[in-house]
Amino acid sequence: PLAALADGPVVLDGDPRARERPMAGIVAGLRGLGVDVTGEALPLTVAGGPHPPGGEVIVDASASSQFVSGLLLSGARYARGVAVTHDGPRPVPSLPHVGMTVAMLRAAGVTVEDGASRWRVAPGAVRAPAVLDVEPDLSGAAVYLAAAVATGGEVTIAGWPATDLQPGAEVRRVLEA
Repeated sequence: PLAALADGPVVLDGDPRARERPMAGIVAGLRGLGVDVTGEALPLTVAGGPHPPGGEVIVDASASSQFVSGLLLSGARYARGVAVTHDGPRPVPSLPHVGMTVAMLRAAGVTVEDGASRWRVAPGAVRAPAVLDVEPDLSGAAVYLAAAVATGGEVTIAGWPATDLQPGAEVRRVLEA
């Protein structure tokens, strides 16, 4: 979605593993918002421009919450903003990560409406504060916390947020109990 704001075409590619990742949801979403995308999977070419049209789009984000987050993160710079509705055979996985995206956008002054399967980002300026604390991926710390419990040792995870929105944070509370 960010590539659609570039001044000219952007080619996106990755290693063989990245080329296996599902892309249909995000590609369909971008096309539904008026963005010219060539390809169905990596490599993709996104035709950039100053303000993609934006508007309303229905996507199947069953494969990844990143489809929703990506569209929301760039949506304020699309001419009409972005309204994303998830419609798929399964719920959006990792929905708390979309909640993290919404919180970060609001911290940057972006107007966001959110629900269980529909989100809207109003068009407008993005005013990032001088310091923006981005919540770390807490699920990645689980193995270190579990190792401390299994060995009877201790571990300190620097920068653990005082408040968190993601399910990975539950591991700390479970292990503390």
